Amino acid sequence: MIKKCLMFVFIILVLLFIGCGGGSQERAAEKAAEKAIAKETGEKADVDLSKDKVTIKSEGKEITIAGEGTASLPEDFPKDIFVYPGAGIKMSGKQENSFMLTLESKDDLKKVVSEYKDKMKAQEWKEKTTLDMGEQTMIEFEKENRSTIINISKADDKTQIHIMINTEEK
Repeated sequence: MIKKCLMFVFIILVLLFIGCGGGSQERAAEKAAEKAIAKETGEKADVDLSKDKVTIKSEGKEITIAGEGTASLPEDFPKDIFVYPGAGIKMSGKQENSFMLTLESKDDLKKVVSEYKDKMKAQEWKEKTTLDMGEQTMIEFEKENRSTIINISKADDKTQIHIMINTEEK
């Protein structure tokens, strides 16, 4: 059930970091996020905003997301997932069997797309689907019991790279 939270977390994350100055504002934001998650998923969640990270606990599982300024590549991030060189880490998240990563590069969108296709295939990922919408490209890869969706889009004069990795339990 907590997997339903992943996409919703990205939406509320921005709201949580805006205006949170600690103290009562932080507690109010935590309560608002808990209510929003409960409404969206039907699950009870415990949201903790501390050290510029969002931690959501539900059903004995935990999601932690770090935003811009504190985001870093999780220590156990899969080594066979290409991380675009020189890109800044804007957001990172981790759940038991999933990772989320948002990067930003100054490089051209088409160059970034080409690099991802080449580097992921070099790591033996199979390209399953590609959807090119001009200013945005979504690529889905599979390998063993894992799937990865990489969404690359133009954002002003930069290129944003959103990576979601999921491992299916055997």
